[in-house]
Amino acid sequence: MSASPQGRGLRPKQAANHIGISVASLWRYARNRDDFPRPVKLSEGVTIFFEGELNDWLAKQATRARAA
Repeated sequence: MSASPQGRGLRPKQAANHIGISVASLWRYARNRDDFPRPVKLSEGVTIFFEGELNDWLAKQATRARAA
């Protein structure tokens, strides 16, 4: 079985730590920002964000910030 092209799945707390924001901000971004990676609900109590998608989003944010 090959690895996902999106990388490993991160639980919300891990995802927030990965991109340097609070868990509340992570959920606010997921709810309100069209360009933010969508969470994936695996089961009733398990939701993940893909690490690769978060990294891509961070890179785009850095590019925008440098261009401004």
